[in-house]
Amino acid sequence: FGGYGTASRRRPPLQNGRRFNLANTAMAVLCYSSVFERNMPKDTYNREYEELSKNIATSTREVKILDNEINCFYTKVLNFEETLRIALENSENENIKILLLHPGSEAAKQRRNDFFNSPGHYSSPIFDIFIEMRDGLKKLHHTIEKLNKLHSKKKIEVKLFNSTHSIIFVSWNESINFSFIPSNSSSDDHSFGTETNTPLAKYFINNYFNGLWNNKN
Repeated sequence: FGGYGTASRRRPPLQNGRRFNLANTAMAVLCYSSVFERNMPKDTYNREYEELSKNIATSTREVKILDNEINCFYTKVLNFEETLRIALENSENENIKILLLHPGSEAAKQRRNDFFNSPGHYSSPIFDIFIEMRDGLKKLHHTIEKLNKLHSKKKIEVKLFNSTHSIIFVSWNESINFSFIPSNSSSDDHSFGTETNTPLAKYFINNYFNGLWNNKN
């Protein structure tokens, strides 16, 4: 259960004097895909956690999850631990990789402000993303302690990152479901689905997820 440590307090990198915004870049790629790609991302509207859970469970390849926190799966899926157990059993010696925002980072503080300042139910004082992050990590740690003992060649891996990000996604088999998180907002109202062999999905997985996962800072 890795990724813990002192969170970096560096601000997101500047590019040409402006702060890099993945959502803007991704939207450009999305427009490219819609014009030149036959497999245009499909708007799946609200994020369906039960449906995502079923997809994760049926995956025979590496599952990758990038999110602010994992408690959303535990609270919105009937039995998320069972989902991960089935996914490990079905996978062909592939791990489940989960990237989550570090609850002690400056990026998490910014995300908390975004949640409270955005319209809708996320602005309710009942919802606190710090609490969601910590509760989710506790549940995930319990799940990992339980399931990783059952498998010697494959396991659930977790890393925490400490930079701002503009997208959350789940990838399984040849598919990916993603949602944008615009600047100064809690999340977009829509999620999109496409195949992992499209330029957009490759950009998210190779340039973003793998970059964060392999970052040793």
